[in-house]
Amino acid sequence: MKPTIFTVKELLINKLNNPDYRYTFDKDSGTLQVKNDRVKNAVTIQLAELVKLIERDGESTLDKQVYYITSSFAAAQNTKRVEDHMDDLYPVIRSSSFPLETKEGEPFIVTDHTAETRIYYVLDMGNTYRLLTQKDTSVLAVEKIKSQALINLNTKKIPLKEDNVAGNRFYFVRTNDGYDASRLLNEKFMEKMEKNAKGQIVVAVPHQDVLLLVDVVNEAGYDVIGHLTLDFYASGPVPITTLAFEYSKGHLTPVFILAKNKQKGL
Repeated sequence: MKPTIFTVKELLINKLNNPDYRYTFDKDSGTLQVKNDRVKNAVTIQLAELVKLIERDGESTLDKQVYYITSSFAAAQNTKRVEDHMDDLYPVIRSSSFPLETKEGEPFIVTDHTAETRIYYVLDMGNTYRLLTQKDTSVLAVEKIKSQALINLNTKKIPLKEDNVAGNRFYFVRTNDGYDASRLLNEKFMEKMEKNAKGQIVVAVPHQDVLLLVDVVNEAGYDVIGHLTLDFYASGPVPITTLAFEYSKGHLTPVFILAKNKQKGL
């Protein structure tokens, strides 16, 4: 039977199976809000998007969604102090439409990135992490948090899987450690990629668990990176952007790809 937002809602609730959770279903918007009474926190699920993923990838998608929800609540319950875990601070990239504050109105610590993306900062807790807010600056200065997060990120290895399409060299970073997209912020890595490129380096961060790079030498490179970005965006648990960016000396310029044509600067 073809899944619907109604059947998926029931399947998800059954899989969560937690007496501390409260559910609010809005059939007009197609959303399910899951609230945890213990932490007074909530997660909102776009059921229509979840239906599409189930149709494509099967019901294992539900298990991933359950993990995302439970991890979010676990992060909210964690009481680790930032100042005691400096080595666990990292930056993460999110869509510019991502909230700037918690549901309680506490501003997140952020840095502007591009018109499509923004940088947030997190405290890693193993299987999940907590987004840092201005409350975390009561002991540590904002700039100290940001600089330490980048230092920690730059210690992470960047294993590259490579492919060649029509003379364009593609690179994929997929360690699934939660910081694959963040590796775009590693300046030395990006400078090395640009230095070794035969053509134009184009990057994409469709969701948090992948970084795409391509050494573009012809129009086919732009076309393929455009399709790949859309495919990855649709499959990621935390989508970021469908746009790719040309990288040049530390600057990112969005590339709008329509069919096989490239339009820059729009």
